[in-house]
Amino acid sequence: MEFVGQELQELLHSYGIKPVPTTVRNPRSNGVIERVHLTMGDMLRTMTFRGADWFQDMQRSLDAVAWAVCTTISPNIKYSPCHLAFNQDMLFHQAVKVNWAATSKERQRLVAASNEKENKGRINKQYTPGDQVLIIMDADEHRSHPKMNAPTKGPYTVTQVHTNGTVQINRGSFMETINIRHLKPYFN
Repeated sequence: MEFVGQELQELLHSYGIKPVPTTVRNPRSNGVIERVHLTMGDMLRTMTFRGADWFQDMQRSLDAVAWAVCTTISPNIKYSPCHLAFNQDMLFHQAVKVNWAATSKERQRLVAASNEKENKGRINKQYTPGDQVLIIMDADEHRSHPKMNAPTKGPYTVTQVHTNGTVQINRGSFMETINIRHLKPYFN
């Protein structure tokens, strides 16, 4: 409830931020930041911290990782986060003129290409209440199961269909709203 409270809404409004809800357990909706966190984790995993000043080593490493993430130029849009945020190249201390129209157009092209690729692999199914579905397990959940087990859970019954690409399913002791990308139809 902290994220829908009055104080947070006032703070968002004061900064001109429009809140956009996301579905739970849907990391694709936060894909950019998830990728940044993965990169940062990979960089930190390669570093060694020893001795009495390990905390200072860790702080320097975090600073280096943050610097690397902020100054790395995206191959798709041809700018780094610092270019976009500060109109400044952090390595050479030069002004950078960002072509916002071209950047926006390229990002939109990438979104369309990604959506097309995602939709090609999607099962075209319109769920209705009463349908039986299986939940597709995440890779982390699947690793803990033997190889011969199916990477799904269920079947569960759809109780309600929403227009935003989610359905409500009956999981026995509770109801869960889940994105249809995490489901596949169950056939007896």
